[in-house]
Amino acid sequence: MKKKYHNIYSPLIDTIELAGPDILKEFEAKSKDDNNKNLLVLPREMIGVLGRSKKQGSFGAEDFLRALDEVRINEAESTENYNVYNMMDRLDVAFVKGVGLISDYSAFEKRINEFWEAVDNDGSWGNRPKFISNDSSVRVDLKDRGLAVDKPGFLLHDESIVKKGVIVASNKFAEKIFSSPKGLSLDEAVDLLNPVDGALYPNQFVKIRGDSPRYARVVGDLKRSSNGKIIGYDNPRVVLLNDQEYNKKVRVGSVVRDNVLGVSAWDMEQYLAFQYGLFNDDVELFFMTGGAGSGKTLLSYVSVIDQVLWYDSSIAKARGYGVDGKGEQVRYKFKQIVLLKPNNLIGKDRDIGFLPGSMYDKLESHLMPFIDAHEECVLDEFFGFEDLLSHPKRDTSQFKKRPDIPKINGEAYLSPKLPVFRMTYSGVMRGRSFSDTMIVVDEGENFTPYEMKTICGRVGMGSKLLVLGDPAQIDNPLCTRDVNGLTHAIKHYLPMAYSALIHLPKNYRSQLSEDSNAWNVYSH
Repeated sequence: MKKKYHNIYSPLIDTIELAGPDILKEFEAKSKDDNNKNLLVLPREMIGVLGRSKKQGSFGAEDFLRALDEVRINEAESTENYNVYNMMDRLDVAFVKGVGLISDYSAFEKRINEFWEAVDNDGSWGNRPKFISNDSSVRVDLKDRGLAVDKPGFLLHDESIVKKGVIVASNKFAEKIFSSPKGLSLDEAVDLLNPVDGALYPNQFVKIRGDSPRYARVVGDLKRSSNGKIIGYDNPRVVLLNDQEYNKKVRVGSVVRDNVLGVSAWDMEQYLAFQYGLFNDDVELFFMTGGAGSGKTLLSYVSVIDQVLWYDSSIAKARGYGVDGKGEQVRYKFKQIVLLKPNNLIGKDRDIGFLPGSMYDKLESHLMPFIDAHEECVLDEFFGFEDLLSHPKRDTSQFKKRPDIPKINGEAYLSPKLPVFRMTYSGVMRGRSFSDTMIVVDEGENFTPYEMKTICGRVGMGSKLLVLGDPAQIDNPLCTRDVNGLTHAIKHYLPMAYSALIHLPKNYRSQLSEDSNAWNVYSH
């Protein structure tokens, strides 16, 4: 007698690429009742399609196949039409036998329906499979055919999550905190603010509106493991910023400056990004979001360069860099910057290898925002952008040895040991680990959730991950405003004591540029 399944799903290729092996956990039956089990139905030919996606750099396809490879064959229930494997305690996977290639979702859908007509026309397994796709055109077509279809709900996160880093105060909160010099307990603040999801998060800010807006911050006493990892915080509370912070000067250790390499904060959100995100040693993961002209590229560029410069010993000490194992003054915060661009922007096949030239040649056009930032700050007076990619001691396959560069602002040098920037892309991240490195992920919204998860898993000790993005600027056909690596990562990491989020709300380009935001043209 055939098994009765609780729910039966048939995820399309796009969903598997987005979610990787996590899709198995998400589609497993949630109830622990022994008789409550779900089933995934997949055409056998999908393995070949996933194999091609793997070769083209899809982490999701690669790890999904690896998970399937761990299934024990002797647990299969075999017939002439299908094989069913016990994948997890509450999930089976059925591979549909057939002839021919699955070239697109229509062939996929046809194979599943043929299978269902052949093996379960009496309904003994349960309802027909529900197709799962993130592609709206696919969903509309399947619905028009009278088939059950849905979005991958476990991947959906509202794009407005990028604005949770700074929330607006209620009148009750404003009245109470101004009369509480030591701040408010987290529970009391939650009651007064009544946030949408019922919670406040570490390093979150509360904006108190007025002629001169004031800000409060969620703080706590950090808890660390024996090896120094931040694992939580005690005594969470909400406190007002000090009055002197509204001059928007940036503090690094005991060094206080009104600009970073010639770039000053134009508003308080930019100051918060500088002070409590980019230069905060206790924030190991910082999300900075904003639309066109908000300044996220310029602020991030000067901040990460500033932290890999080699400072004179006295200044490095004042900046709080400490000493190494030999008792010598450490001269820099991070040894190198790794810049990650989403490789789907380079080519449809998600691999840049087919393009001519060096990696820099292939990525140069997508680096223009950083090149523009270089030309806007004081660094352009001392060296060109390409000098950041040159090795200080020798020629490389891509660049000549870095020329001698004068002392920057009379106090700092470029690293005498390594190129400042190391360029890479997500397709070569597998197996890598980065320590004591500033990792910059640009255009985070164009990474899939599983790609972003893989990147986060590569961050080593002493490193910092900076994720930039705007969910309104989707270019990856696999991603949408509510399914992408940026919003998915924010949702997962927002409660962590070592993470922070700031959205830059203002457009500092021309009035023409600002007015374009009100132009209601549908995009993705």
